Amino acid sequence: MNPRVLLCTGGIGSGKSVVVRTFNILGVPAYDCDRAAKELYDRDPQLLAAVVDLVGSDVLDAGGRLDRAALAGRIFADAALLASLEAIVHPAVIRDFETWKAEQSSPLVVIESAILLENPAFDRLYDSVVAVTAPEEVRIARVLVRDGVDEAQVRRRMAAQWSDADRAARADYVLENDDRQALLPAVLEIIEKEQKKMEKTDLKKILSVSGEHGLFAYVAQGRNGIIAESLATKQRQLLGAAAKVSSLADISIFTDEADVALRDVLTAMATKLAQGPAMSPKSDPKAIKAFFAEVIPNYDEDRFYVSHMKKILDWYENLRQYASLEFVEDEEEQAEEPEEEKPAEEKAE
Repeated sequence: MNPRVLLCTGGIGSGKSVVVRTFNILGVPAYDCDRAAKELYDRDPQLLAAVVDLVGSDVLDAGGRLDRAALAGRIFADAALLASLEAIVHPAVIRDFETWKAEQSSPLVVIESAILLENPAFDRLYDSVVAVTAPEEVRIARVLVRDGVDEAQVRRRMAAQWSDADRAARADYVLENDDRQALLPAVLEIIEKEQKKMEKTDLKKILSVSGEHGLFAYVAQGRNGIIAESLATKQRQLLGAAAKVSSLADISIFTDEADVALRDVLTAMATKLAQGPAMSPKSDPKAIKAFFAEVIPNYDEDRFYVSHMKKILDWYENLRQYASLEFVEDEEEQAEEPEEEKPAEEKAE
């Protein structure tokens, strides 16, 4: 099994560990990067030897184990040395996490870290991000009680980390843990959304409706039209005969050669972006065209316009956030449902 990975991150005092324990209670296993890194010094002789080669044997105690206080004293006063140490430790943590992940039977796992989001070396480890936040005064109060330090020290540690705004900009979910809101419903909602992303999307049942924002999922054929559900809001509505409805499976992109199915374009985008977010449709048109030139190198400039590209960027993000970028294959589509339950447009074809 190759589980989907959710990164849970947050600054000091944000309460991310409490959020991770809530995931555990709900049956989602978690890997603690900070704890694993500390343990690896004791159970990975090659890692310890590499650290000694880098900083010297005076960071070992009388028993030959790592003296973490001595190591901290050496590296945190030397930014270059710290970077060299991270270049040794981070690959070891990645290997250990991959081994741990392969042993899990859950389709969803959590990796917990305060700094993972800041380091591009870890980008491919996770599929989605939950950023845990809390008001500054709450965070400070928590750390004062937990660590027994003074407020000035806490503020210095907070200043050295990414801000909540920085994390939120990269996150799929922002969860405020301010001791007033119940965590369980919020975590349950995240699990449900992640489970939805693990399902394959049948593009025949994903609809674009002219004049409506976002995408819709086909639900049923009603007496006076199609019943569809917004991917984003889950609200249902009747699309009457006058509605201009297109199934994403029927859309293709003009190229200088054969037309390319939208599914193939979306798959190429997902591969290029490592399933991550796409640029905003409001981005500079030149940047948008440059992106699609990489995804579809031979697109027909006379028939595939920036307005089309913006629409596809919006569709991609809707699918990424509210469905899945893994698509049902043709043979799977044929086996899924009896003909009478498919949308009217498909029957007519």
